[in-house]
Amino acid sequence: MKKFVSSLLTIALFVSVTAKAQNYYSDIQGNVLKENRADEAEGSPYLKDTWGIGSATIAKGTYDNMKLKYDLKNDVVVFASKDNVPMSFAEPVTRFIIDGMKFASGFPAIGAQVKDSYYQVLSDGKTKLLKHLAKHIEETKTYGSATANRTYVATATYYVFKDDKMSAIKPDKKAVMAVMADKAGQMEDYLKNNKVNFKNDADLSQLFDKYNSL
Repeated sequence: MKKFVSSLLTIALFVSVTAKAQNYYSDIQGNVLKENRADEAEGSPYLKDTWGIGSATIAKGTYDNMKLKYDLKNDVVVFASKDNVPMSFAEPVTRFIIDGMKFASGFPAIGAQVKDSYYQVLSDGKTKLLKHLAKHIEETKTYGSATANRTYVATATYYVFKDDKMSAIKPDKKAVMAVMADKAGQMEDYLKNNKVNFKNDADLSQLFDKYNSL
């Protein structure tokens, strides 16, 4: 009997999760994206050209198993309709995940970024390590050519959110250790025992995770 009840609960949970995953087609309001001819250039404005699988959080809640793309030029997340038509969210998205990559907004404005700007969250502890990704169009003209070549160029900037303040940071040992000065001894020991490539996001993430755990 217990096994039967357990099986029923498992089935009910699966149905509930599956239903929530599919409900976004009817629950989430969106607008069909119109092609902008002014943005025509070599490359793509998206983080990835293909649809990624992930989740998006809006005021109504979090919706899983969504097809998503992240437009780095316009700093907006896009979802797919049932027919795979790109749609913009009618409601603000505060957090989203694409293929395991976590993004969030709501941080203090800094530089060209505003409160609604998205950052990849590399470490989500008390001291957050954030990465702002962007793309812009660069125009180059070869000698003697009447037309310019337009190409998407990607940029990345790192930030630390600590004590309710945003600070830009270079991904190098000197800058990172300055952030971790209050636990310098423990972090130096960690660096002695672990090979850390400060240009590698996975290594940086683990380093900040370690710092946040102390």
